[in-house]
Amino acid sequence: MITPEHIKAARAVLGWGRRDLAEAASLSYDGICRIEKKENLSSVRVGTLMALTEAFREAGVTFLEGRQGRMGITWGSPAGERLPEVSVESRLDDLRELP
Repeated sequence: MITPEHIKAARAVLGWGRRDLAEAASLSYDGICRIEKKENLSSVRVGTLMALTEAFREAGVTFLEGRQGRMGITWGSPAGERLPEVSVESRLDDLRELP
């Protein structure tokens, strides 16, 4: 299961703010804020998680599940579009600045 940290990381990779994610997932801005403040997403409705996952998938983000419950993300070009080149360091800096 994805965590609030994965959602923040995926937003950072895409350069999305909370409003961008809310629009892409057809969810409210306040809802995104509440979700990202949770310790885990076990109390979030399945439909909401599916909307989030689908919005990220359409943008080219894939959530990866590893051993011992570890997860990561990867991203690529949605629908064959070329993604802008960005450095990993700049995206990590973006992630550090997220609330």
